[in-house]
Amino acid sequence: MREDYRAAKKLGEDAVKEAKRVGASPYLPVLDEMPEIKDCTAEVRLGLLELPLRRIVGNKEMGRNSAFANNFMPLLEEGTEFAVKWSNLYDSFLKAIPHNHCAQDAQSDFSSDCLNSTQEG
Repeated sequence: MREDYRAAKKLGEDAVKEAKRVGASPYLPVLDEMPEIKDCTAEVRLGLLELPLRRIVGNKEMGRNSAFANNFMPLLEEGTEFAVKWSNLYDSFLKAIPHNHCAQDAQSDFSSDCLNSTQEG
């Protein structure tokens, strides 16, 4: 758990550095700040739906904005409640999808190849 989080956090930190280097936003877009959402006058509750990962583009509110880099990797320190929740979610993902090449060796290093394959779905 800790090694996975540490590796993912490193990927997030690298993404932040690269984004700043090229003048891009290092964080995810805030959906509530987008004009098409901000100016919306009605909301329809759809209940629980499956949503392809490619449809997830940012955070709903500004409150969590600094928790994720623009590549969806975590940025908060190890030992935080956020880090524990992230690690638990990641561990459950690996258990739920045993055919995923990322789960083949639980002791192997966390890699961007693994993360990219999970984000494409």
